[in-house]
Amino acid sequence: MAALLTIQKLRLCSRLVLFAFVLTHFLNHALGLVSIEAMENFRDIRTTVTRSIPGTVVLCLALITHIALALYKTAQRRSLRMGPWEIVQLLFGLAIPYLLFRHIIAMRVPHELYGINDNYAYAMWAMWPSYAITYGILIPLVWIHACIGIHFWLRLKTWYPRIRNILLGFAVLIPSAAYAGFSV
Repeated sequence: MAALLTIQKLRLCSRLVLFAFVLTHFLNHALGLVSIEAMENFRDIRTTVTRSIPGTVVLCLALITHIALALYKTAQRRSLRMGPWEIVQLLFGLAIPYLLFRHIIAMRVPHELYGINDNYAYAMWAMWPSYAITYGILIPLVWIHACIGIHFWLRLKTWYPRIRNILLGFAVLIPSAAYAGFSV
């Protein structure tokens, strides 16, 4: 019983850390609807946290924990019978690393290895428009995967039904604004 509670807490913590990262990343992209300067200013704040040693460690541990617990949960199933949302969650979760690999290679690796300033001007040069379709697929995959996980956690809260439609509006608006902000 104690091990189950620990696993549930680890799953929730890793989910929330990754969701916070994705949310701030997408909001950062959405600022492109305002200006590239707004994107850069927010990016400086965001990367100060995420690229610090503690931020990187927390992000990496959250990602490893999230993947490991998802694989563990899938392996523990007595049957592969799943509801439609579980299938979407699993398939999207498997597709995300494959599609995300290019983004990591194009952005974080040159920054870490060669000190390249991977600001939004660099990102647009490195990824746009040749990877527009990939990111057009990746953004909703990541967001839907995250929102399904958040929904299944929040659905048990008594206050959730009252704000579910408002959150649904944000769930549609945020990835749309992120893609639009990056592509402007």
